[in-house]
Amino acid sequence: MVSLPNGAHGALKLDGTSIPSSSLPQTVTRAELEAGKLVFTPVSGWEGDATFTFRVVDAFGDVSATRTATIKVVPVIVEITSTPEDANYGYNVGETIRAELTFAVAVSVDTSGGTPRLKIKMDPAYGEKWVPYVSGSGTKTLAFEYRVALPNESLRGIAVLVNSLELNGGTVRSVATQADQPVANLGVVHDAVHRVDSRVDVCRRASQVRDALVKEIGKPCGEITQRDLASHNVLWLELEEKSITSLKAEDFYGLEQIRNLYLDGNSLTTLPRGSSSVCRGSPT
Repeated sequence: MVSLPNGAHGALKLDGTSIPSSSLPQTVTRAELEAGKLVFTPVSGWEGDATFTFRVVDAFGDVSATRTATIKVVPVIVEITSTPEDANYGYNVGETIRAELTFAVAVSVDTSGGTPRLKIKMDPAYGEKWVPYVSGSGTKTLAFEYRVALPNESLRGIAVLVNSLELNGGTVRSVATQADQPVANLGVVHDAVHRVDSRVDVCRRASQVRDALVKEIGKPCGEITQRDLASHNVLWLELEEKSITSLKAEDFYGLEQIRNLYLDGNSLTTLPRGSSSVCRGSPT
């Protein structure tokens, strides 16, 4: 070996040890090459062509002209492959967002020292979230999954951040050579197809609306999803607690089909426009 790749691009290693420029020219045997002991490890986040030069010595000691080897470093391709249960409302509490990373070669993942993870971004107020690796070792495609929880929200959709793949103590290596794989990854921009909307959260609604929905649907408030609201086709609610005087539009989110609101002794002074008809008594 006559020269090394640019150090700003990465390091060329022989049997796990970086080759220093002071050791050039460096001899690499055919057996070492066939065993996959010559490995280039790119700098995290870098992509492009890394080059080094070499000469070949045959069995008779004849030396070839200097040749150039080019190593093409490409970022990992990322795609969000999950879809929300209800496309009209996006991902809700308890649903899973799945992102898949595709490498150039089949890779093996070792999580004994930690689990690799990827970072997604929601709307500014809800920030960035780590998404752990879940499956795919032995293939080219690794899956990362995030379970939506309160108060996650991103009405413009989920973004996957560029070069956010982190080994986190784990390893991602080529199945064929056991060489460490680059952790540079492409990103995914915000897309409303993958929006997250936790506004269905029934627990944060006015207590009277919350209790009425829990009674109607038969689930704890924290487990009620947008699909529950739609599938139960809630057409009326009875407000049983006698202390309510006003309701907000957020209290009726996902209840666009509601027709009647039974006050049952409550005296409302404020009600969102067009949310429902007010009935002073109880349903019979």
